[in-house]
Amino acid sequence: MQLMALECMVAEYFSSLSRLESWGVRVKNTRLDGYLKLLKHALAQEQGGDESHQCDDRFRNAIMEAADIVDIARLHGNLFTDDHVLGKLRKISDGREFAEDEGADAARDYIFEFACASELCVLGQFGGFATSVGDVLIAPGLWPIENKRISSLARLALRTRKARDQLQRGFELGGPPGLIALDLSRPIRRTYGHLIESSDDALAEATSRTLTAYIGEHLMLALRPEDIARPGVLGIMVRYVSVGTSGDVSQIRRSTTWQLVSLHTDNSVENELFLKIAALCGSLPIVLGAKDELLSARASIFR
Repeated sequence: MQLMALECMVAEYFSSLSRLESWGVRVKNTRLDGYLKLLKHALAQEQGGDESHQCDDRFRNAIMEAADIVDIARLHGNLFTDDHVLGKLRKISDGREFAEDEGADAARDYIFEFACASELCVLGQFGGFATSVGDVLIAPGLWPIENKRISSLARLALRTRKARDQLQRGFELGGPPGLIALDLSRPIRRTYGHLIESSDDALAEATSRTLTAYIGEHLMLALRPEDIARPGVLGIMVRYVSVGTSGDVSQIRRSTTWQLVSLHTDNSVENELFLKIAALCGSLPIVLGAKDELLSARASIFR
């Protein structure tokens, strides 16, 4: 879990925006600039003893949007030499302040791709940006990941099946199998809201439990593993970025947790490869949710 006080968050976000501008991302008069203004105003309120912003949806949204930007800015600049990748990066400031439940939102979709790349870099398993199938690659086998940001539960099945078909087509053309990565942060936050815990450790545990609960209560009701499993689709990576408080109302924190969900039977070739990839992606023991074990599976935290 990454812990960051508001004052540190504002400073790092400001630095991150400057780095993005150096890569040609437009910041001024965009929603990214708007989040900075919101966070600075909240910090001034907090320093004056006013904590009313803690209950403001605009403030919480700004925290979450800024968190991904900070992660993206930690990527090395030499990753953006490809014109296609750089073109995606320069679009991440587009769009409205809040994500919509329906309709295209390429800027936030690209943000999830880059945030996934940042996570893989932390783990030392980033294989680069995909040029054909998938969005990012896991080293050493350069297995593709097809990223889908889920804006609402109603979009979950459609977006996941699209990712399934994309990976399977690539596999049938001779490419390696891969994973589907789903960002469920927005629908989970809408379901469970702001997490209030007594300590940083408790917040990390609550974040993991919340993701597990959502997988059991919503993800596997909307998706049947046998409908998603294909020779070219080994499993699903699920991300949840929570926002909450630790100890008291002024201790704003965000916590990122991922869970790996298997789709194939335990003794299958596909599941053996999935386990191999999973071992690369977890610095802590990973508990895998086979389709008959999903309701009791625990979330595994990457960091």
